[in-house]
Amino acid sequence: MKCVIFCGGKGTRLGNTEDGPKPLVRIDKYPILYCIMNQFSKYGYKDFVLLCGYKIEEFQKFSENWFIGAGWNIEIMDTGEDTMTGGRLHRYMTANPHESFFLTYGDGISNVDLEKLYESYYDVGKPVAITAVHPPSRFGKLDLRDNSSLVRGFSEKPSETGWINGGFMIVDPGGVMPYYQHIENKDDCVLERDILPRMAKDENISAYRHGGFWQCMDTPRDVEYLRDLRKDHTKWRKIFG
Repeated sequence: MKCVIFCGGKGTRLGNTEDGPKPLVRIDKYPILYCIMNQFSKYGYKDFVLLCGYKIEEFQKFSENWFIGAGWNIEIMDTGEDTMTGGRLHRYMTANPHESFFLTYGDGISNVDLEKLYESYYDVGKPVAITAVHPPSRFGKLDLRDNSSLVRGFSEKPSETGWINGGFMIVDPGGVMPYYQHIENKDDCVLERDILPRMAKDENISAYRHGGFWQCMDTPRDVEYLRDLRKDHTKWRKIFG
């Protein structure tokens, strides 16, 4: 299966970075995109399609300079500078209507077991399988003693109780394309707003629950957290192998 990665956004929440587009922001000496692709390669997936737009030339340089002899096949697909996520996905599925594929974002990393994700997708048999994760809290949590003013402890990075879409998905184009029929301007379609909620209403999405590591990179604080984690080689290897 191919691994399709959203790489076309402008990353405005992250602000200006010295490394260019957000997926190319470096964690230690490696771009986060490289780290994401490396996780897929550990499971034998080495065919990547980058859905690009903003500063596409930077991704072309990335593919030329980083992977000589690595055995990875990288396709750069121009999906338009201002196209939204649903539109980028629609462009890819229009060109590749018959093959299921992995889909993820170029700004989030996880140690999700991709074999188990695929098994879940195959067993449940829905057009889309998503990885459900607990988002890390941005604030420490106080453990308060019941009905008193005493603090029993602190948790530095507690997880929220709810689940969110962690962004590691498997998509069957045949089951997803019909949900675009009512959308006049496909490029303005937002996957997370216009497609996935309608599919969920029709019970056409399955979820694989991942309780391990997951981290997005939306803010400068997220960048620093991942850089600090990457510098701790023992901890990084414990998480990612």
